[in-house]
Amino acid sequence: MPTVCTVPGSVEEVAYDASVRSIERQYSALTNLRTRAGTLLAAAALVASFLGAEAIRSNAGSVSSGWVALGIAGLVAVLALVLAILWPQPFTFRLSATVILEDHAGKDSPTPIPNLLSFLAKCQDGHHTKNQAVLKRMMLWMRLASIAVVVETVALLLAL
Repeated sequence: MPTVCTVPGSVEEVAYDASVRSIERQYSALTNLRTRAGTLLAAAALVASFLGAEAIRSNAGSVSSGWVALGIAGLVAVLALVLAILWPQPFTFRLSATVILEDHAGKDSPTPIPNLLSFLAKCQDGHHTKNQAVLKRMMLWMRLASIAVVVETVALLLAL
């Protein structure tokens, strides 16, 4: 079925639609990030299970060997960083219908639609800005966790 392109009736509609798409993309980015974090955790666990045991055996059962210790530290770092990524964060991806109705419809003179759309677009933009700060921090944790998996893998390989 072909998509129907509707032409917005006002600048406020354009701003509101843009703000909604922005929040939706942000939610998608968060979901993707958390999925990749889970995959990274699985990779770190596989490296630890296959290489870790063999590395410990190669070092006479000692985990105090420098490379083995570094490998284990890398695994612990991955666990901590992935846990931080998966831990619930203060995101706002929605507007409260109750607040909108009480503040804009439940009055003697309801808010005109262009003014309401403008208000909602600004609210969504504020949510996007706050969310983005948290998302950027989580993306940094993901990069660090990726580096930690590499460190874990290389260290355990060198310990063999």
